[in-house]
Amino acid sequence: MAFGERLQEVRRRAGLTQEQFAAELNVSRQAVSKWESCRGYPEIEKILYICNRYQVSLDELFSQEVPRQAPAQPAPDTPPLPEKTLKTALSAFFANLSPGKSGWVSVQWPGRWPWPWRWGFV
Repeated sequence: MAFGERLQEVRRRAGLTQEQFAAELNVSRQAVSKWESCRGYPEIEKILYICNRYQVSLDELFSQEVPRQAPAQPAPDTPPLPEKTLKTALSAFFANLSPGKSGWVSVQWPGRWPWPWRWGFV
């Protein structure tokens, strides 16, 4: 049962018309009609008031409102991305930080990784 149908059931069980229900929530009758026809939702304050006033849980009101997941589509055949090592990725990152030899920090990579590595100024 959708939220709107459940809300309508709660209202009817309390013996209220849409106008009476709307007056109790300080909204228009059209707003209640919109909610009951599943074209919108009330503000969270109104939802909490309805839950407390009519002894209904949020789970009961929204149990059928969980969005359905679209069926998974297979990934298109794409060539694998070239693998980069951490060293080449970081080198490219630092090279992009420095527009040239203008005093920015550059990293001097040793023959082994990860330590020691030295910071130097260009």
